[in-house]
Amino acid sequence: MKNYEAMMKGDFEKGAVSITIYTNLGDPVYAPKGKSVVKLDAYSNISAWPKDRTEYAKLKEQKVDELIALAARVIPELKDPKNIVVKEGYTPRTIERYTLNKGGVVYGFYLSPDQWQKVPNSTPVENVFITSNWTQAWHGVGSGQVNGWRAARLILDKEGIK
Repeated sequence: MKNYEAMMKGDFEKGAVSITIYTNLGDPVYAPKGKSVVKLDAYSNISAWPKDRTEYAKLKEQKVDELIALAARVIPELKDPKNIVVKEGYTPRTIERYTLNKGGVVYGFYLSPDQWQKVPNSTPVENVFITSNWTQAWHGVGSGQVNGWRAARLILDKEGIK
C-alpha cells in the first residue's frame, strides 16, 4: 500500500517503475539498427501534476529524469546522456488531454466481475471500428495491441484478405 500511495503522489523512487525494452533485432520498426527503445512507466494520480503549463513542463522533465536515473540502476548505459537520443514523457494530464479519459486513466474501465461485457471492436456505423483499452480484450498495453489486431482482422475479413 505504501508503494501505491507513493506512486500516486509522484514519488516514483518509493513506488515502482516498469521497464520495457524494444530492440530492433533486425526489424527497424522499433528502433534503428544498433539502437533500442526503453519505455519507463510509473503511475501517478492526475492531482500530482500542476495545471500551470510552466510548472507542469518543469515537473514533467524532472520526473522523466528521475525515472531514467531509477532505470539506470539496472541498465547502467542510461547514466550516459549520449546513449539517449530521444527522451519524452507522458502523464495523466497528457492522457486526459489527448484521449479525454477522465483523470488520465490508462487502463479503461474498472474491472469487476459485473463488467465482462465491454465495448465491441465493430460498430453499427459501416467501416468504423474501435480499438483501445476500452474495448474487448480488457486493459493494458498488451490488450490494447490485441484490440488493434482484432479491429484489423475485422477489416481484413471484410475485404476478404487472409
